[in-house]
Amino acid sequence: MSQMAEMLIPQASRNAYALGARQRGAEIMRFTPVMATEAQADGSWIVKTPKGDIHTQWVVNAAGLWGREVAAMAGVTLPLQPTEHQYFVTESIAEIEASIVACLRSLIATANIICAKRGRACWSVPMRKT
Repeated sequence: MSQMAEMLIPQASRNAYALGARQRGAEIMRFTPVMATEAQADGSWIVKTPKGDIHTQWVVNAAGLWGREVAAMAGVTLPLQPTEHQYFVTESIAEIEASIVACLRSLIATANIICAKRGRACWSVPMRKT
């Protein structure tokens, strides 16, 4: 498998999963923070939210940066570590403007170059703790 085949656009994946879930009868409750979860004897769950309790057979953890904390509420250890990034946007670069490359990823420097309109580049660089 090529390295390009392994790349994933998180927003597109999220939208595809949400569409598939809705098509199969799932209800997605956006802007609804989870305060606690309680496993029930029959295998179902009670999910506590500020909007009230939700009784469900299935819970999907789609909490993003807070996924680790939500997983812990269900007794699951999720090895997730959010990373802070800095972004730099350039003026138009002729070589990028002429290119068909949409995204370059440095596997050595752990930096991404995302090409935008009119040859501008957006550099995404993870910040490292010192």
